[in-house]
Amino acid sequence: MKKAISISLAVVLVVASIAAVYFSEASINYSLNPQLYQKIDNQWNTIDPQNNTSFPETFAKIYCQNNGLFDGAFSIIVKLTNATFSQNNFQQPQLINSNTIRLSYTLHAKEVNYTNVFFRIDSDASQFVISIALQTNQVFISHTETNWAGQSTFPYNIWENNTWAPIQIA
Repeated sequence: MKKAISISLAVVLVVASIAAVYFSEASINYSLNPQLYQKIDNQWNTIDPQNNTSFPETFAKIYCQNNGLFDGAFSIIVKLTNATFSQNNFQQPQLINSNTIRLSYTLHAKEVNYTNVFFRIDSDASQFVISIALQTNQVFISHTETNWAGQSTFPYNIWENNTWAPIQIA
């Protein structure tokens, strides 16, 4: 009888420990919102495809949200191919090199953050790529890439009307 009680108590403790870890971790959702880029009067502009608003620079929007109950500390790594980040827009240690940046975040429970990352497309590029990844040193953190179909790499091709458009996973 004592053995059965001891085993039951051990099982309850293990289940409670697992539940405590599950409910105490940060739960981070992150994504890159693809934009269109169009040359207007010899200047590249960002076009928001949701409302067709034009901005006179090229940037990508990074979205992060902590859906957990506790703080989450992490970094988003953004890499470019055939495009470069400007040193004027980023401080060290954010700028790893002209093609890679690290954006560090600490989000509280239910906190949301949007960050615009500005870049320049190489003048001779026939394609460019933006990719994102999450890095963390925090033990109890879960994360989900929330772009459509889990896409974390966005190749862009140039289309008609001097417009760069992302190739989306179908």
